[in-house]
Amino acid sequence: MDLSEANYRVVLRTHDDEIHQAIAGAGGLVLFMGTGGGIAPPGGPLPEVDTWGIYAKAESAEEAQRMVEDAVSGLEKVAVVISVAPFSAE
Repeated sequence: MDLSEANYRVVLRTHDDEIHQAIAGAGGLVLFMGTGGGIAPPGGPLPEVDTWGIYAKAESAEEAQRMVEDAVSGLEKVAVVISVAPFSAE
């Protein structure tokens, strides 16, 4: 999915490094950014980022939240959705 198709922004908290693979493997979701841990040098290890912005193409806020929760359900560490809001790339 392209970011221009997204209509919801979901904010998720987790310290699980597998978040990239979990979101990439789910349809209708784009992992856009993470904050909270510092700077990652090119090719270096990821910092302890804990807040992630994920964009979803969904029919409702409830569906967007469910999509993200389903995508991260297999992570080893706890992942919690903290907000879901309408989004427009325009």
